[in-house]
Amino acid sequence: MERSLKFGDEVGGHILSGHIFDTGIIKKKTTSGDQMSLNILAPPSIHKYLTEKGYIAVDGISLTVGKVVDGCFDLHIIPETMRLTILDTKEVGDIVNIEIDSNTQLIVETIERLLKDKVA
Repeated sequence: MERSLKFGDEVGGHILSGHIFDTGIIKKKTTSGDQMSLNILAPPSIHKYLTEKGYIAVDGISLTVGKVVDGCFDLHIIPETMRLTILDTKEVGDIVNIEIDSNTQLIVETIERLLKDKVA
C-alpha cells in the first residue's frame, strides 16, 4: 500500500484523483489460499480504457487490470492489499466505484480526436 504523495516525492504507482468515472458489478469472486480474484462487469463507458496490465481504481484502491473479456475485467488481489483494504468483504453482485487511469484516458481521447480530425 502506498502512502499519499507529498511534494517532491517520487511517483511509484499511478495517480488517483478520487473522481468516480462510473460503477461496475462484481460478477465472480474466487479465493485461493491468501489470494483473491474478482471479475467485474464494466459499464460500456469505460470499455475503451480497459487494457490488460493497465491501471484502474476500484473503490479508491489502485489496482492492475488482469484479463479483459466481453466487457469484464479481472483483478488479482494480493494478500497485502486484502489486509489493508475491505476488498475481501466484497461479494458477487456488489456495486463498486471505478476510476479509470487519467493517463490512459488522455491517450485514448487524444488518439480518437486526432483520428477524427484526420478523417474529416
